[in-house]
Amino acid sequence: GADASNAVTIDIAPLASTCASALSVEGSALYLLSSMLNHACGAPDANVEFAFLCGEDGCGRGGDLTLLATRDIRAGEELRVSYVSAEDVPVKSTRRAQLLERYGFMCSCSTCA
Repeated sequence: GADASNAVTIDIAPLASTCASALSVEGSALYLLSSMLNHACGAPDANVEFAFLCGEDGCGRGGDLTLLATRDIRAGEELRVSYVSAEDVPVKSTRRAQLLERYGFMCSCSTCA
């Protein structure tokens, strides 16, 4: 079966807003390759971005997930992304509680340890 801890949330902007406005969680999705990414609160190796089709009617749903490397990556090296970043949630206990609730694990990365 699918492992929810490897799913990513999909945020959608309300149709009455512009793409730069606040997003709301629409759901979650499991992408084959990105499901192999692990988590790091501090310095992730890549950032996750979703493609949204934006026009005069607002933002529509896209389906593409893009990984943008934050540093040079060697072949075969583990890639980590931030499920809940230390920058967005600076209080360690709050961040760890969110990871446990949303993804089912207690973070022990170097930022949380």
